Order: sequence, then C-alpha cells, then structure tokens
Amino acid sequence: RSYPPVLEMLESNTNKALFAEYADDVPRHLAQLEAANGISVQLIDMQPEIKWYMRPYLLDFLSETHYSLRLQPQTYFLAWSIIDRYCSKRVVFKKHYQLVGCTALLIAAKYEDKKSRVPTLQDLVHLTRQTYDETMFMQMERHILTTLEWSLGQPTYEECLQLAISTSVDFNQLTPVKKHRPNGESMLTSLTEMGRFFCEIALYDKSFLHFPVSLVAIAANSLASQMLDIPSTAARLQHIIAHFYLQSARDSYTHDDEFFFEDEENCAPRVTGAFLSGFNEDALLSIKKITLLFMTSLTSVSEFVQRKYQELGVCQVINQYIHRNAFLLKPVLET
Repeated sequence: RSYPPVLEMLESNTNKALFAEYADDVPRHLAQLEAANGISVQLIDMQPEIKWYMRPYLLDFLSETHYSLRLQPQTYFLAWSIIDRYCSKRVVFKKHYQLVGCTALLIAAKYEDKKSRVPTLQDLVHLTRQTYDETMFMQMERHILTTLEWSLGQPTYEECLQLAISTSVDFNQLTPVKKHRPNGESMLTSLTEMGRFFCEIALYDKSFLHFPVSLVAIAANSLASQMLDIPSTAARLQHIIAHFYLQSARDSYTHDDEFFFEDEENCAPRVTGAFLSGFNEDALLSIKKITLLFMTSLTSVSEFVQRKYQELGVCQVINQYIHRNAFLLKPVLET
C-alpha cells in the first residue's frame, strides 16, 4: 500500500535536510571509491569463454528483468558494477554468464531496493527458465560477495549523474516556460531521464569502461542539458574551466617549479563539483571523447532500450536535436 502524498512529501523533505549535513562528505567518499575502482577491461578481455559480443544480450535480458520487477535505476547500474568487478577477478564460463548477471541483480536489489521489490530465488529460477536452480543462485551469491570482499559501495552512473545534475543545474533560474515540458513533466525529470538513457547505452560499449564513471556521467548530463536547452550546465562547466586556468596561472607564478611539481605529486586531486578525480585538461579531453562516443552509439541502441525510453519521450527529444543539427552531426553519425 502506498503512502499518502503528504507523508511522502514530508519524508522527502526530511531526507533532504538530513543529507544536507553530509553534502560535502559524499563527493569526497565517492572520489575515494572511484580511485579504487576494481574494473579492468584488460582482465575481462582475457576471459577464455565470455566475449564482449555477448554483453548486449545479457544487458537486454537484465534490463527487461529490472524493468519488469520495477526496481530502482540505481539497482541496475550497481548490478553491472558488480558484474564487471567480478569478471575482472574471476574466470566466468559462458554457461554461467547469465547466472552471474541475475545474481548480481539480486545482490544490488538487496542493497538498494525496497524489501518488497527484491526478487525471490523462485523468481530468478522462473526468469531463467529453470536453467539454474535455487542452490546455484545461493552459491553464486556467496562467491561474488567473497570475491568482492563484501565491498559493494562503488560510484555508479546513477549516483554520479545525480551529483552532476545537482552541481550544474540551477532550476530556480529557468524561465517558467522551460521549467516544464509540454506533457507536464518537470525539466528535472526530463534531464534525469535523458542522462540515464546515455548512461545506460554506455554499458553496451566497452570503450566507456576506459573512463572514470564520474566523467561519463558528467558527459551524459552535459549532452542531455544541451539537447533540452538548459544553459546552466554549460555555464557551470565554463566556470570550472576558467577557474582551473586562472588557478594554474597563479600557481605557476607564485611557486617555483620544484615546489609546484612536488605539491602536485603528493596531493590528491581535489573534488571539483561532480569531477571526483579533480578537473584538469585530461578530464576536459575525456568529456569530449565520451560525448563523441555517445553520439556514435545512438546508431546502435538496442531495441528494448529504444522502446523503454520512447515511452518517456527521450527518443523524440534526441531525434529533434539531431534534425536541428543534421549538418553538423552527419559526419559523426556516419562514422
């Protein structure tokens, strides 16, 4: 039974007030976790049986399963973080690939979702058409958790996307016309859905795994903001860039070279907005590369993902953006 709207609003406001106390600590903690990222594309490449061409099939299956179970978006992205970290540490046979995926979704649901939404072992057996029994799921769950040393907290696309949105978009400065879309949705909802779409298609291409999760999320938010005509995101990025070059000029002027390089080497990168690893020229170049990857990936979006986001109006916005900028985007989309 759902809560009355008033109680939901009061609970939401209370959660926001409690979170405000830790608003500065959360990005720093996420930065530490991102620095210890356990996903290795090179080690996954060395898997003897599972290959990258199999990944989209498992993605589609888990995406449909996640959608049918009505789990939280964060659950899906955490599940794939678990899968990739596990595949970076253990040999996975082809016949067990789906077992690993479903078990990771189960673990992520226990970690992120309501207890009533967590799939049962019987649900998983049914979803996999009795390919695996309940005992196999329990054994795999123990093996995954042991392999990951029971460490499940990792920055995911969803967490970093929410951080990117919260640090870049000022919805109080939007005009009344731009605060809501024609269908009544808030612009925040639209931006989140579009950013989530780009984060989801990033899972299909191993090229995105070469970049920090936070940078992929920032690029997704920036591209979504561009398509929705939300200028504050670009303005925020320009401010960060200007501050970076100004600070670099000051440092080079006030410090001698020896001290400056020693300081750079010994100090951890400072979290800058949603940039968990700090902002520099490499981060800016990475965002440009990720954005190009997003645009080229639009030509190969899976059928289920298209259908899911078509219902949310995301595909219509993207098609309109491509149509408006057809001359500029044609070389990119044809590569």
